[in-house]
Amino acid sequence: MRGRRLGPAGWDVVAGLGLLVLAAVVWWQAELLPPPIFDPIGSALLPQAVALVIAGLSLVMIAGALGTARAELSRQVPSDEATSGWSAAGRALAVVAMLLVYGALLATEGVGFTVATVLFVAPTGILLSCGNRRVMVASVISAFLLAAACSYIFTQIFYIDLP
Repeated sequence: MRGRRLGPAGWDVVAGLGLLVLAAVVWWQAELLPPPIFDPIGSALLPQAVALVIAGLSLVMIAGALGTARAELSRQVPSDEATSGWSAAGRALAVVAMLLVYGALLATEGVGFTVATVLFVAPTGILLSCGNRRVMVASVISAFLLAAACSYIFTQIFYIDLP
């Protein structure tokens, strides 16, 4: 029976396929938006670009999961649960909880987008690193870079007021 259990790599493939379906739905719904009247680009461009990014990243995730599964079959690799102390379901629930806290931080007066993003991305990356110190450091550095880059892009390029 143990051979039939879906491991973390299998769940990554399932999630990747679900994200591919989501990308297809976003693309399809963007096609249904009315054509632009004055704007040459149109309102469908941004959702379609997001759909392409989702599809591309999901394909990368599926490829990585299949590579991991192939490596696990060829040699016995310790599971993430053994190295981190968290089960896959526990990590998933913790990420959902952190996402809810992130939303609450964005709604909190005085916290701001940049601080809330760092406080979400860094702990999430650390949790998902499964105890790998290099990944933890990269997660913290990436959190600061991502927060700063998104803040700049939204406020200076898209002219969106962030909390």
